[in-house]
Amino acid sequence: MKYTLLLTALLASPAYAVGYIQNVDIATPAQIVSAGGANSQAINTSNLWEDTDSVLLSTQIGVWNAKQAALSNQTCSANNFVSSNTGGTFTCTQPAASGLSGAITNAQMPTYTANGLTYGTGSAGLSQVTVGTTGTILKGTSAAAPSFTATPVLGAVGTTGTLGFSGTTSGVVTVQPQAAAGTYNFNLPITAGTAGQLMTSQAGGATAMSWTAAPTATPTASNIADWDANKAMSGAALIPLCTSTATAAGTTTLVVGTNQCAIFTGATTQTVVLPVVTTLANGRRFTVYNQSSGVVTVQTSGSNVIQAMAANTQLDLVVQGTALGTGTASWAWKYSSANSSTILSSILPSTQSISTLSNLTSNGFVTTSGGTGALSVTSAPSGTVSQLLANNGSGGFSNVTIGSNLTYSAGTLSATGGGGGSAMSVLTKTAGYSVVSGDFTGARLLLVANCSAACTMTLPASNTVSGYEINVINTGTAVATVSTNGTDTFGSSADTTWTLIPGGSPQASNKFIADGGTSWAGF
Repeated sequence: MKYTLLLTALLASPAYAVGYIQNVDIATPAQIVSAGGANSQAINTSNLWEDTDSVLLSTQIGVWNAKQAALSNQTCSANNFVSSNTGGTFTCTQPAASGLSGAITNAQMPTYTANGLTYGTGSAGLSQVTVGTTGTILKGTSAAAPSFTATPVLGAVGTTGTLGFSGTTSGVVTVQPQAAAGTYNFNLPITAGTAGQLMTSQAGGATAMSWTAAPTATPTASNIADWDANKAMSGAALIPLCTSTATAAGTTTLVVGTNQCAIFTGATTQTVVLPVVTTLANGRRFTVYNQSSGVVTVQTSGSNVIQAMAANTQLDLVVQGTALGTGTASWAWKYSSANSSTILSSILPSTQSISTLSNLTSNGFVTTSGGTGALSVTSAPSGTVSQLLANNGSGGFSNVTIGSNLTYSAGTLSATGGGGGSAMSVLTKTAGYSVVSGDFTGARLLLVANCSAACTMTLPASNTVSGYEINVINTGTAVATVSTNGTDTFGSSADTTWTLIPGGSPQASNKFIADGGTSWAGF
């Protein structure tokens, strides 16, 4: 049987669909496929028109015209396909990715820059970001296209940014800020510094941090001070901070953070209240200077008066017991002034009165009045070079003649006693000394050891100063040792040293006489 096949050529749009009829000999009325490559359609023989005498059946022509009209009226969006369903109608569909196969050629893709990164834009399809310059990294931005940056910020609100460094074999070191990190720069120094130096902040601004020498117990300019092995710190000077306040008949309350030095100026009064001692540490010091013409009254935190300070005076205070309450027992103090009488008041007991001492003259003496504790000035009586000033037992001093021919010259006191005794040289030493025969006058010598540290007075060889007499007295604050020379000894014993202990009253002293042999006799 001969069948007539209607082939439909679909152009760019269904609106241009046209049809034509062509006689095709088909061996059997089975399913056939029309030529056309990707647009091939499976056509069943039930859709063909049987034409035994080359004449179209009018009923089949009507069916075809209806289907052609439906296809011509179909409008589809870009990238959709037209498909028919079992009811003979047409729809526009976008096939699922799982239904696609084969490779997409370059000609089918948009044109992109070499080495660019492609990202999805949602309904708008694909786009591209150009790769950044060397050293930049890709940064994600919420609801915006990604970009490359050389100044990345790690983390975001709700997530702390961290940077981790993994060890070769184990462990991870993480660098991260606090949750409330603040905003500042961490600008590294421009050099590597030297071993042991510390990195010093420059307040987080544009200035780079710097290297600072490590603390040291040896005082060095511009270095950080450190404690030594004995928990002591040394330096040229410790300069306390001072606060200057004009007196205004008001109250100034000191606290734990107040400067150590408080200076008051002006022409009226002021009250100073010390800190509560429980907020301080034992040893904490304060110094109050009254440079005003009014009285500055210093009180404890419990309103106990320590000192009403006169003009041009100074009060040094130190905490001596933080558990001793709010009274004066918690404090130790010293009240002083540049005025000599006030300085004495800080040394003498508080119950002792003093005079003005304005009549101090050369050769005057400060004396006390018995019972009252008051001080007065006594002028020394005039005398001669042959006299000494001695207490006369009546509260004064008198010149006393020791003997005839009393002379004093160049540190040596020489006298001829009333009994006809020979002259004696006086020699004072503040450090160790070896006596020589030339130090004696008339074979006699008074050697005064006035040493602040242990010292030794060595005698000459006895056989060189036979019969010579030496008196040694220790007026110093340290031990004075009298030593023999060479193989000499003291007396018949084997002793070669004689010790004079300081602090005695009268001062420790001994007399030695050379025997002309190998020993000195001690008395």
